[in-house]
Amino acid sequence: MVQKLLPHRFKLIGLMVVIVIIAGMVITKLTVPDFVNRNRDSLKPILKSILVAGLLIIILSKEKIEDEFINHCRLKSFTFAFICSAFAGILSVFDSEPLFDSSGFQVICTQLLGYLFYFSIIKSNLLNRAK
Repeated sequence: MVQKLLPHRFKLIGLMVVIVIIAGMVITKLTVPDFVNRNRDSLKPILKSILVAGLLIIILSKEKIEDEFINHCRLKSFTFAFICSAFAGILSVFDSEPLFDSSGFQVICTQLLGYLFYFSIIKSNLLNRAK
C-alpha cells in the first residue's frame, strides 16, 4: 500500500507548533487575562485549529525508517484511537450528568493524542523486543 506522507523533518516542525501553541495558551491565560477576555471568541478557535494542524503534521510525517512494521503500528494505533473515542461517545449517551461537554475539538484531540500515545508505546515495545 503506497502512502503519501510528509518527510521526517516535518515531525519536528509539528512538535514545535504544538509546543508553541500550548505555551501560548497557558501564558495568555495566566498573564494577559484582559486581552483574552476581550478577544476570546476570535483567538480560541484559531489556536485550537493550529493545535490540531500541528498534531496532524506529527501523525502524517514519516518515521526515520518507514517499513511494514511502522505501517502495522500506524494501523493498530488508528484502530485503537477510533475505538476509544467511539466507546467514550457511547458511554456519554448513558451518562445523565457528563463530566465534560464534548465538542468536536475534544473528540479530535482525544483521537490524535490517543493515536500518538498508542503508536509510541507499540513502536517502543516492539523495538525493545527486537534488540
